[in-house]
Amino acid sequence: MSIVNSTPFVRRVGDSVAFGVTADISHAEPDDALEMVFRCLQDAIVDASVGDIEFVDADLRYPGGRVPEAAQVERMWRQHFAGNIPLLRVEPSGDGPGGIAELTGRGRIGERNSARGPIFAGFDENELGWQYSPILWESGVPDILASWRRRGLEHIASHDVRADLRYGADKNAVLDLYLPRTPEPRPLAIFLHGGYFQMMDKADNGHFTKGILDSGFAVAVLNYSLCPDVGLADIVAQVDEACSWLYANAHDLGYRDSGAVVIGHSAGAHLAAMMCAGVRGKPEEKFLGGFLGVSGLYDLTPLLLMPVASTLGLQRANGFRGLSPMFLAPPANLRAIVAVGAQESSEFHVQTEQLKMQWASHVGEVASLLVPNVSHFGVMEHLVEGVLLDAALDLLGQE
Repeated sequence: MSIVNSTPFVRRVGDSVAFGVTADISHAEPDDALEMVFRCLQDAIVDASVGDIEFVDADLRYPGGRVPEAAQVERMWRQHFAGNIPLLRVEPSGDGPGGIAELTGRGRIGERNSARGPIFAGFDENELGWQYSPILWESGVPDILASWRRRGLEHIASHDVRADLRYGADKNAVLDLYLPRTPEPRPLAIFLHGGYFQMMDKADNGHFTKGILDSGFAVAVLNYSLCPDVGLADIVAQVDEACSWLYANAHDLGYRDSGAVVIGHSAGAHLAAMMCAGVRGKPEEKFLGGFLGVSGLYDLTPLLLMPVASTLGLQRANGFRGLSPMFLAPPANLRAIVAVGAQESSEFHVQTEQLKMQWASHVGEVASLLVPNVSHFGVMEHLVEGVLLDAALDLLGQE
């Protein structure tokens, strides 16, 4: 693969931005081609210091016969730009060389607020944004996410899975269920992926549960709708629906209706914690026995002060504290473990320690893990084999 225009253009005039990428995709696989085009744009935006761009619209012109499906384009776009999604038009290129793809579009720049000083915990808006943007302080994130996709698909292909079981009415309310080869039903591990509530898919994350499955426990890997197509409150409602469905169908599907452990990473840790808080006082309370949150977002207050708030549908007036597990009570019988990578930003450490302290007054046991020598994405390898896998198995093995 080679880039025809190795210096894609990003031009700013006032608050308006125009951008474009031209790439030779003659010998590229579909995902590789999109990866190349979007990463080239991502690098150019960083180089042009317009990282706070809000995309307006974009046209992706592809050689005839190679035009990707809209869902594939959106998935790859989210992987690079999360929920900052423009009006995306994908169409065949009408002329030109047969192997050339072109992406052009417009965006705008929001008002910078660093001049007004600290807005949260001593951080100004730009500093706060950095604290909550792991892609800015962990190297190689695009390659990491691409490897997750590849390994996730290999995991699905190499295991018996009941794929896309529907737990709700929404098109994204589906899960993959893996059952161990054990004579009797075992407790269920429920996994919720991250992605800032705006990106990724269960297919990108299933491989993280291989160690749990190989240890003889059932595993459910959930999908849910993504922002900005829905608001965060809608996603939380879907997660609650998934918990109820998994509990109601435990006998028929072949796992136990007690002792389940919900595991989440980053935004998924938030949703996992919300699932635990959501069962308090309900019949499903006996279903969930454990919680493992990895690098989680538990207090949404700082997000309210960042541009991502509008993408997630967060407002102070719409009960955001009810969407923050930091301020909610989990069931008293829950065993909880919170973990964070040693190399993550200080705010992720604060979020982890504060949830531990808040929940300790409600449940019998809350432990914390500091995973050495890893950051926000690298920490997940320890769920495949390492201290996070040990923590998950400990929770699953004791009710």
